[in-house]
Amino acid sequence: MKELQKLQQEFQDFVLNGREEFKESVEGNDEQFISTRMDIYYSAYRTRLAGVLKIDYPGLHTLAGDDQFEMICQDYINHYPSDHFSVRYFGRFMQEFLTKTEPYAEHRLLADMAGFEWGVSEVLDAEDRQVLSLKALHEISPALWPQMKIHFHPSLRIIPLQWKVAKFWQSVKEEKDPEAPENYPQAVKWVLWRKGVEVYFRSLEDDEAWLLESSIAGKSFAELCEGLCQWMAAEDVAARAAIFLQNWISEEMVSSIETS
Repeated sequence: MKELQKLQQEFQDFVLNGREEFKESVEGNDEQFISTRMDIYYSAYRTRLAGVLKIDYPGLHTLAGDDQFEMICQDYINHYPSDHFSVRYFGRFMQEFLTKTEPYAEHRLLADMAGFEWGVSEVLDAEDRQVLSLKALHEISPALWPQMKIHFHPSLRIIPLQWKVAKFWQSVKEEKDPEAPENYPQAVKWVLWRKGVEVYFRSLEDDEAWLLESSIAGKSFAELCEGLCQWMAAEDVAARAAIFLQNWISEEMVSSIETS
């Protein structure tokens, strides 16, 4: 049994890292024959994973082009060998990889595209949950509104983007010719969420982005109103916060509201 485990470990080390200790265990007539047999497994592993990344990142693939995308895939595979029994999660570090690894780190556009596309994947995979209705909101006593805490649908994500990649991704998805993305003067936050089985997304103004993130962090409605004072007069914040809340509920972002 120990001999079998050793053989399995050497085979895994070869496929994942190219270590050739396993070579001594391969039967064959000559060196070329043995190398060819080994290369079948080594290459098949990388080809399969590159295919998974192509499925997960069609926008990045289109943006980078075939040759550069293949180089990205092979470099990514070397940096992040598969560590999960399901390939569904294999590409989860792509944005981090493109942000930190040269020469890709020079082009924030690539990392933004990867971050947006993985965000879409997470939104699709998130657990389902009932959403709150406006009727349920209106049934909450006004006396309880200051202590309300908002709980969002599990699919909701907020992603900062330096480049306008959402339109590019949408064009690729619809098999249209995409226009080259433009960059923002400064990073803009986007919200992504799911309604039924469809992914929705839109950009956020600074005040709404702050409200969403603060709500997710557990701030009460009273604290949200207090924070909004940095954008508007104190007498206007309660009505403004209420409008945002009603919009979120109408867009099916909110799953529940806690009042105690």
